[in-house]
Amino acid sequence: MFDHSDALNATGRRIVEFCTEPKGSREIMEHLGLRDIKSVRNQLKKLLELGRIARTIPDKPNSRNQKYITVR
Repeated sequence: MFDHSDALNATGRRIVEFCTEPKGSREIMEHLGLRDIKSVRNQLKKLLELGRIARTIPDKPNSRNQKYITVR
């Protein structure tokens, strides 16, 4: 079986560790010390595809209230 943790880069692992409680993309960006929201969104997209995180409002992916949480 493929271990998805191997597919994560350091930033992805930090996001998964940080999102044990729901966090918004800006919170994640600030926690990582990044200035570019696009790079955070790219990471979030990858983590969503891998099933490592989930949206708190799955039926509204572009909601301004959207947060992300680690999938256990």
